Amino acid sequence: QEVDIEISNQLIGLTVYLSIENDTKDLYLFINSLGRWVILRVAIYDTLQFVQPDVHTICMGLAALMGYF
Repeated sequence: QEVDIEISNQLIGLTVYLSIENDTKDLYLFINSLGRWVILRVAIYDTLQFVQPDVHTICMGLAALMGYF
């Protein structure tokens, strides 16, 4: 599914929620990105840098432009 503003907000909210629930359990994010909507992905990237648990990203297909961060 394409990351639009609604999906971006849901992903950011879920990431923050999971980090509050258990800040010692690592998070895993599976990515298949064509690289569109750079501003939304910057917000997601900033959130992943902000949360306490380690976030592991796994590419499932393509990680273009902001998807490779």
